[in-house]
Amino acid sequence: VSIQEVIIRNKDALSIVKTAILNTKNNYIQDPSIIKAFYREGVKKRNTIISFSEAVIQIRKSPYKISVINDKIKVEKSRKIINSEQIDTVFLKLKDGLYSGLLLDFIKNPIDFFHDETLNLYKYYLSDIVTYDNKLTNVIEFIQKDEFQNNLYKGYIYIESESFAVIAAEFEVNFKNTNQSNNFVVKKHRKFKVKPLSAKYIVKYKKIDNKYMLNHVRADLEFRVRKKRDAFSSKYKIFFETAIIDVDLNSDDKLHKKETVKRNLVFIDNNYTYDASFWGNSNFIKPEQSIKDAINQINAKLKYNN
Repeated sequence: VSIQEVIIRNKDALSIVKTAILNTKNNYIQDPSIIKAFYREGVKKRNTIISFSEAVIQIRKSPYKISVINDKIKVEKSRKIINSEQIDTVFLKLKDGLYSGLLLDFIKNPIDFFHDETLNLYKYYLSDIVTYDNKLTNVIEFIQKDEFQNNLYKGYIYIESESFAVIAAEFEVNFKNTNQSNNFVVKKHRKFKVKPLSAKYIVKYKKIDNKYMLNHVRADLEFRVRKKRDAFSSKYKIFFETAIIDVDLNSDDKLHKKETVKRNLVFIDNNYTYDASFWGNSNFIKPEQSIKDAINQINAKLKYNN
């Protein structure tokens, strides 16, 4: 009985990554654009929400090439919830979450696992070949080499087989050296010890007019906080997420400096005007809700208001 032929190809994972880097200019949008996006962030103690913020934002996205133009963000609508019943002696806050989502766009802001000058820090493997967004895609696994003791990354890059465009990545910090873990903590009280336990990220890209651009970013971080001389500690989870609602590639609009958000902002601390008519009673986005469902709700609200 004859069977269907099987084609076996020898693919070098590192060569695939290098080709993807070389093809960045061909695969990603090279002009500025105006983006409408949904942003949310939150802090949990165990499984209880301590604080939660969400916003509809406008982004002046700089092109995927060397440019003096920086990404800028304007907050259009926002709201927040602080669970005062759960606030005790410790209250974790996220700094610069709005811009951190854009900085995780590693095609625009290369991280060392996708930078031609630092590829030698990692080992790359062809983990799988899958269908991702209806495209045949190479799944490249990477992990830092044993001889490097710094806390680098490990994870997977999804590279489309035909165009060599990166369409997604899932990665996390490889906490090898606990002495470097406090790089995640900007400021803390001297009476407390804070230890990062995990830092995981998801970055996705979407094809628009035959070119790719950022579409979705998610970050999940976990910390253990303990007061000095106390026997017990508490676990806190922080997350932030940015998802694109709409893209205007032909807009010449520019965001004025006065209306843009400053970098290093603690978003939960800012008092933006709450617009009840925009959000409505039925438009609450649950923190655990799928980002796709959240975007559908935001889109429906935007269409209604327009």
